[in-house]
Amino acid sequence: MSTQDEIELYKVMVETVTANEARRQQINSVFISLIAAGFAALGAINNLDPIYLAIPAAAVCALWYNKIQYLKLLAKAKFKVICDLEKGFSSQPFADEWQHFESLRKGRRGLSELELTIPLFIGFSSFGYIAGRLGNVLLNLLCP
Repeated sequence: MSTQDEIELYKVMVETVTANEARRQQINSVFISLIAAGFAALGAINNLDPIYLAIPAAAVCALWYNKIQYLKLLAKAKFKVICDLEKGFSSQPFADEWQHFESLRKGRRGLSELELTIPLFIGFSSFGYIAGRLGNVLLNLLCP
């Protein structure tokens, strides 16, 4: 592969990393909007049983969590390819940036770790509500 071909491949990989991050932000916006719409419906519709929000919210959060994990792994793979390509260059800007970032981060959580807390919190809350409701139904059946 010629140097020019490697540079073109490098450009494509950098563009796909940017596109991947934009897609991740878009997906987060969609899922947050779905959850917000559910809460809005719960507040707007009289006598709407919260179980009708909890079950889909739990499913949406499971899907959301898995999507974040997938995009996180995809980004890692893309950065690995970029860093491998840079080894043949006279400078390695992504590898250098990552090294500087890691030295500044010093034990702080990464963005994707913080990003995962939202679907986890909403998902566990939904599952907790569902479990509580099922427990009440079972108690009512067993102890009339």
